[in-house]
Amino acid sequence: MGLYTTIGVGENPLQAKLALDNFAKKSNDLIGTITYNTVAQKVWMIPKLTDVWGIGRRTTERLQKLGINNMNELAHSNPYFLKQEFGIIGTQLFATAWGIDRTILSERVKPKENSVGNSQVLPRNYQQQCEIETVIKEISEQVAARLRHRCQQCGELTLSIGFSYQSTINSGFSQSLKVIPTNSNVEIFKYAKEIFQKYWKGQPVRNIAIFTAKLSYQIGEQLNLLEPFPRVSKHQTDQLVDHIRAEYGFTALVYARSLTKGGTAIQRASLVGGHNGGMLMNKQQELTLINQRIETLFNVSKFNTQFWIVIVNDIYDHSYNIFFSEQRRGQRERSIPIHTLEKYTLIDLEEIVRGLQQRWKFTIKFIQFENQLWPTSQKVIQKKRRRDE
Repeated sequence: MGLYTTIGVGENPLQAKLALDNFAKKSNDLIGTITYNTVAQKVWMIPKLTDVWGIGRRTTERLQKLGINNMNELAHSNPYFLKQEFGIIGTQLFATAWGIDRTILSERVKPKENSVGNSQVLPRNYQQQCEIETVIKEISEQVAARLRHRCQQCGELTLSIGFSYQSTINSGFSQSLKVIPTNSNVEIFKYAKEIFQKYWKGQPVRNIAIFTAKLSYQIGEQLNLLEPFPRVSKHQTDQLVDHIRAEYGFTALVYARSLTKGGTAIQRASLVGGHNGGMLMNKQQELTLINQRIETLFNVSKFNTQFWIVIVNDIYDHSYNIFFSEQRRGQRERSIPIHTLEKYTLIDLEEIVRGLQQRWKFTIKFIQFENQLWPTSQKVIQKKRRRDE
């Protein structure tokens, strides 16, 4: 097919990555190698800081203001000074310049704590407070909807604001706030707005992100004895909106504020075949999309060929990746990614798998599901880990 594979070789993952990016792609044999003995000859000779994995344009600009213009100068900088200027990132930059990476690949990394969030790069610089708060409100509602979809509440909220590239003061701010456990649209926006108004000083904004942590399962609704209890609670209203959007699409019901200048939710709802930059599809839409993609790939005229479906549990991104695999006799296995289920629970996945089994007679293989049970049938999903995991 004319496909080529480049290979980076090193004594640790960092060296292999640098060898791949900077040498393998330019080598005649498409193989690049870096070892501790060749760091000075290779890593220090990389002409641009931005050519190094982990060093972006803004970090490069900050380093250049400190008189550091290349990897050789970075390697011979004072590591304590770098830590003072960049924090823990400064220590990592110094280690990168010396090709040091103490990652142990055999150790499986487990996230200390799950989080639910969403972020957005704005189409232009936002300088008006009302416009910025409109986008914060839209992202808050998306995050709240994801929490409710998982039957969870957050006990901590983080708002990150990235300033425009033209900002000479700093790159932005990221602040967290402990909150009473909630998944309410109104409450999450209230907390995010509180952080924004406290730390924003009029700079042009280009990136907005909201993340929630300290997650817990929703087992009730916190009431305030000093306020009258409404006949229809905020939680019931939010759930009703979620149900309408899941059934008829996100744009079937939008808040009027999204129609004002600065609103982006309606425009983003038409992006990427339904995933909508964070908007949710319902399970039937997901299943229909998966079936359509399988239909385009499945060719009954291929003799002596095995077909099957693979579902991988991505424990880091909290998503399920679905692949369509085929292998003709005497040839290598071919695996094609067809869809990713984001922010879904095992209950949702069980329904989708049941729909796939009704539509197709393929074997479905599961990876990273060892010792887990289907919530409804209580059957073991994957009894033991596959050899290729």
